[in-house]
Amino acid sequence: MDRILNSKQVGEILGLCAKVIERMARRGEIPAFKAGKFWRFRESDIERWINSQVESACQPCRLQPAF
Repeated sequence: MDRILNSKQVGEILGLCAKVIERMARRGEIPAFKAGKFWRFRESDIERWINSQVESACQPCRLQPAF
């Protein structure tokens, strides 16, 4: 079974404060679910999300020709 993390734990992993993590969750920017009034995060979802962010950041930029 997947480990369930709280916003503080995810914040420690990402180097962000818990309030920023909760805001990202509310906006749907990071995979999360509500358990009562608290945001919770599956560890495997966060790992996949981090990998997808790294992969998208590694895509080469397409520069427009300077004409």
